[in-house]
Amino acid sequence: AFVAEVRACEQAVRFAQELGFRRVQIEGDSLMIIKRLHSCTADRSILGLIVVDIKCSLVLFDRVTFHHVKREGNAAAHVLAREGSRFSEERFWVEEASELVE
Repeated sequence: AFVAEVRACEQAVRFAQELGFRRVQIEGDSLMIIKRLHSCTADRSILGLIVVDIKCSLVLFDRVTFHHVKREGNAAAHVLAREGSRFSEERFWVEEASELVE
């Protein structure tokens, strides 16, 4: 589950880069992942390697913040993740969300 959470964060950062955003706020309900993104401590686990990749890509932004939200506050993201898992290719909702969360 933690690998999926950190990979989702990695995709969010990459997606924001591709759209040309300069200031980004990323929210997640995994406190451990958010803490690792704020930490300066080296972590040689698979999670740590992905976190380092995320941090390296942040130089392309003016500002990026990571915030922890409780799972109840992140319900729409879970509905979208469940919906997206039905497809073999990546899906992104940009202009409007899926009807499931509107």
